[in-house]
Amino acid sequence: MHIFFLLASAVILAYLTTTDLRFRRLPNRWVVVLAVLYPVHALLAPQTGWPVVGWHVLTGLLAFVLLFILYVLGAMGGGDVKLGAAVYLWAGPALALPVTVIVAWLGGLLAIAGWLVDRPGLQRFTNRPWRSMSNALSARRGVPYGVALAVGGLFVLWRHVPL
Repeated sequence: MHIFFLLASAVILAYLTTTDLRFRRLPNRWVVVLAVLYPVHALLAPQTGWPVVGWHVLTGLLAFVLLFILYVLGAMGGGDVKLGAAVYLWAGPALALPVTVIVAWLGGLLAIAGWLVDRPGLQRFTNRPWRSMSNALSARRGVPYGVALAVGGLFVLWRHVPL
C-alpha cells in the first residue's frame, strides 16, 4: 500500500520540476501535499512508528531553518525553502547527507548551465527547442534549485522502495 505514496510523491516532484523550469514557481499546495504524504507513508510502512517520524520531522525543521537563512541572504527563493524542508522531511537523518550532496552538485551544474546558455555566442541559435531550453535554464531568471531538490527527493523515494 505504501508504494502508492511513493509514486504519488514522485509524480508531485516531477510536476514541481516542470513548474520550476517553466515559471520559477513551486506551488505551495503541492509542496504541502508532498510533506503530508510522508507521515502517512511512514506510519503505514512496516517497522516505522512515531519515533522515526519524529526524527524525520526534526530533520525537515532543521533544513527549513538553514534554507531560510539562505532565503534571507537572497541565495534561494521561498518555494525552494519549503520544498527543501519537505524533501528533508522525507530524507530524515539517515539520508540528509546524500541528499545534500546531490542537491549541491546538481544546483551547481544548473547554475553553470544557466550561465552558459546566457552567453552571447549561444544567442544566435533561434530554433524553438533551443530557445525553450535556454529560457528554462537561463540564469537571468534565477537558478531553478527546485529541480535539484526534486532530484534529491526522487533519490530519497528510490531509497524507500522495498526490495
